[in-house]
Amino acid sequence: MPATCSPSDATHTLPTRHVTAPDRTSWSVQRRGLPHREGKGIVQRFKNHAKPDNAEGLDLPIDIDAGAAGLVLAIVLVVVIALLLIFGWPVLLIGIDLAWPLLIGALGLVGRVILRRPWRVEAVSPSEGRSWFVKGYRAAGERRDAIARQLQRGQNPLGTETQPVTH
Repeated sequence: MPATCSPSDATHTLPTRHVTAPDRTSWSVQRRGLPHREGKGIVQRFKNHAKPDNAEGLDLPIDIDAGAAGLVLAIVLVVVIALLLIFGWPVLLIGIDLAWPLLIGALGLVGRVILRRPWRVEAVSPSEGRSWFVKGYRAAGERRDAIARQLQRGQNPLGTETQPVTH
């Protein structure tokens, strides 16, 4: 039976266990699949700090010196490029936005299940945080429950990483 604060929570399998130690310290114990972002936003974490190269201009693969035919070809080319920029680019970006979560989810599933990447079990109180790495989803859930029970009884489960929590 999981260690929880209220009896109604005992019947549900919760991803996070909230327990209170005998010294009235409140702890949240959870299993994490994704790494903690450490206070950084998505832009700061993945931003490429390289400066873009200066473009020399648009090099067209055709020769537009052929008089009226060249003028018509240039106008058609400008219209096609404008239509692609107006309609094609947003459609391409929407497609990428829809495919990106599917790709990340599939790679995360491969990393967690097939390659047996460990899950992080974290216990966090207002003044400190502890974490453990456990291989296997079920084993990580059992470890989370065991840590919650130890904290509720006033025992001290030491984590592999112990650090003060900053808010």
